[in-house]
Amino acid sequence: MKYLVLLIACLPVLSCNTSHPILSPSSLPQQYIAVNTEKDTVVTLQFGTRLTIAAHTFSAKNNVAKIVIKEAITLDQMLRGGLVTKSGNHVLQSGGMIQIMPANGEDVKIVKPFNIEIPTPQVREGMQLYKGVEKDDRVDWVNPVPLDTPVSPLVEPQVVQGAVLYQQNCAVCHGIDKKLTGPPLYGSMERWAHDTASLYRFTRNASKVIAAGDAYATCLFTGYNKAAMTSFDSLSNEEIKAIYRYIDEKGKAIYGTAIPNAFLRKSDCDKCDEYMQAYQQIFTDTTQPKQAISSKEMKQAYRFHVIDFAWYNVDVQLPLENAPPIFVNLHPNPPGTKLYIAIPQHNILIDGQEENGAFKLYANMPSGVVDFKNGTLAYVIAVAGNQPTSLQLAFQSFTLLQSDNNLTLELKPATDHDLQACFETVKHSGFTQHHFQTYFEKLKKSNRDSLETAIKDLRVKLERCGQITDALRPGTL
Repeated sequence: MKYLVLLIACLPVLSCNTSHPILSPSSLPQQYIAVNTEKDTVVTLQFGTRLTIAAHTFSAKNNVAKIVIKEAITLDQMLRGGLVTKSGNHVLQSGGMIQIMPANGEDVKIVKPFNIEIPTPQVREGMQLYKGVEKDDRVDWVNPVPLDTPVSPLVEPQVVQGAVLYQQNCAVCHGIDKKLTGPPLYGSMERWAHDTASLYRFTRNASKVIAAGDAYATCLFTGYNKAAMTSFDSLSNEEIKAIYRYIDEKGKAIYGTAIPNAFLRKSDCDKCDEYMQAYQQIFTDTTQPKQAISSKEMKQAYRFHVIDFAWYNVDVQLPLENAPPIFVNLHPNPPGTKLYIAIPQHNILIDGQEENGAFKLYANMPSGVVDFKNGTLAYVIAVAGNQPTSLQLAFQSFTLLQSDNNLTLELKPATDHDLQACFETVKHSGFTQHHFQTYFEKLKKSNRDSLETAIKDLRVKLERCGQITDALRPGTL
């Protein structure tokens, strides 16, 4: 059997000429794949979801199944799509959503189940798989079933081919899990943030990638005493894929299915982007939204199999307590206004129903999840208008309390840029609160002397990453 690596076309969301309703599933970016139905196929999507498709899973004309996919893994993506985490009136905590459909006009049928893995920074017990029922550009989640147990990797001759190529080209300088002249190769795909194209380019000709200024490649080069890596221009993508498949299988045989942290964030090289953000934040506006969680933080996955084209959502239904509702008074309140409450800490998104001119959220908040005593950060967002040219927006953070959850918002004319900033704020809130404290946030707690020392340390790290420009060198501040 063979694995086919696919290029995925991703369409931008909310472009200036879009006709899609804002905050609806149709506004999410689409990813197109073409699957050879005669071959086993593994596809890693834009936001980290992996599809494992055995040969003859699909039936399609000319043995090519053209599929369109939408992902909503993080809360900001769910907000973009207006995808609430509710089943009827029950509140859900989502671990990620995905829609898989035939491309427009394509006659594709699913003949047998295929596997999906949605990445998560932390596995929550009790998660189930919900199926989405879409109506009027809204999705309700129904018919929960248990998730799969971890799937076993497909065994195929490509691993054997990879073993031969590894011994011929890599073994002298790289161990599977041992540092030699170069770094161990197990976990390479994760350390490169599942960026297959960049990893393949680096494997084929590292010098060219370094010369182009890639920060991670430059850091590796510097960290290993600037030892030049042999070029392998003759290796095809399939051959490089085989090498990394073999490395992955060998690593799993040693350590099991979970990759140890030592192979995920082993050196300062893996933090180049974080260091650059920290350095820039010292001298720039720190209120700007920060980068969302990357696939390097997604070390585990929820696994399930599907047999139908549909929306799917990994969720746990939360126990409810009799908490007071949230009232939102909105001015003005034009027809068609959409209003949501987002709780980034728990991947919860609920919508409001209009009652007597105000929006009321009846969703009794989940017991043990929302801390009414000490308060839990939430955001309310209201949007009116289906086109960027007629967009009106209200966005506000607030703290959920045991009482007095009454808010007043004013809709104001806004741009697409304003809406994107709201998404970024929600994304950033969920990331920084619950995954790791950034380097700079630690620095903020230091006194002046410690901060200056840390700035010098950052400069050294950024030199190694190849990220320092003349404007950032010592003596320029």
